[in-house]
Amino acid sequence: MGVIRRRPLAKADLIEMYRVIARDNPIAAQNYLYGLEATLRTLVDSPEIGNARFKKNIL
Repeated sequence: MGVIRRRPLAKADLIEMYRVIARDNPIAAQNYLYGLEATLRTLVDSPEIGNARFKKNIL
């Protein structure tokens, strides 16, 4: 089982997103975090799921 690591800036962004959503709908804000956590857990537990995508560098 893998570990979800949250860098300080990412954690601050998540807190801010929660606060913004919670102003209008606290339940939606909580559901957002639960959904994000579930998605991250799925990715950590099964990193090979999905299709690989590659971006071309366009300058």
